Amino acid sequence: NTPGVVMADAVMFALGGSHLELGGDHMLCSEYFPSNDMKWHSQIEDWMTRYYDFLTAYENLLRDPWTEKTNVKATCSTVSINTWEPVANQVTMLAREVDGRQVIHLLNFTHEATTTNVNDDYMLCWHDNMATRPWPQRIENLSIRFNGLTGMGKVRRIWAASPDYCGGAMQELTGYRYTSSSGTVALTLPSLQFWTMIVIEPETSTTKDNVIYAPTTNGESLVPGIPSSLASTTASTHTWSLQIEDGVYEAHADIPAGTLTIQRDNDDAITLPLENSHWSIVNGQWTLSGLPASNSSRGVLIGKERKVQR
Repeated sequence: NTPGVVMADAVMFALGGSHLELGGDHMLCSEYFPSNDMKWHSQIEDWMTRYYDFLTAYENLLRDPWTEKTNVKATCSTVSINTWEPVANQVTMLAREVDGRQVIHLLNFTHEATTTNVNDDYMLCWHDNMATRPWPQRIENLSIRFNGLTGMGKVRRIWAASPDYCGGAMQELTGYRYTSSSGTVALTLPSLQFWTMIVIEPETSTTKDNVIYAPTTNGESLVPGIPSSLASTTASTHTWSLQIEDGVYEAHADIPAGTLTIQRDNDDAITLPLENSHWSIVNGQWTLSGLPASNSSRGVLIGKERKVQR
């Protein structure tokens, strides 16, 4: 049952953990790992790919040492938000400080309105023994107010990411309201299905920018398909073919809009923001804002909800 498997992983990953559940082309169902009695279908395979890509891409925020922020509270007019532990038919929040950043996890324990005969105790049962866990209610444009985020000073930026939305790519939030004296942040979250992570970066943060790096040598791109002429061009848009491990994508850079769009065939397009709204070479590297890259010679690119290392 897809919702049962995904919700269990969402809770474990948000708590900084994981578990053994995959064995080659099947899910583990007993202590005998080669047993393939539990086959998985294409839907669960797609969701597992998203979640394990997300766990890998954001492992520093999920697994680095943290400090619990038990004084942080959240209010919302659309749905009830409680602090851990989970409550049926509510959204559960975990707030932490990780490497100088405020990281807030939202876990959705609601269910679709069309679902009937839902047992509240069963909704909080992680193993979904009867494979009847319903899909959560997907909430769009969720307005939330957080209180208790004190001691941050000025906020540099706020962004959100979810394995359920936009292939896990970072979505920078705009239009938020922050009051430093009271530690209050009011923002609108694009989407919440199973799990969304919100990151608040203060100006005093010592962490590196989240950038995607494409290494170059003397201005010549080493990433297949990116024209080296883009290093000095002032033209407004460019389209070219980009070779990635799982296929050829069409890449479209819109310099005035500051966006890079990547798409293969009829798949959903993935749009990422360009650093400083234009192409540039910094320290001999192309820079695009996006997911964290732990090493400046390697990066992370999202394509068809899959992470590709460079």
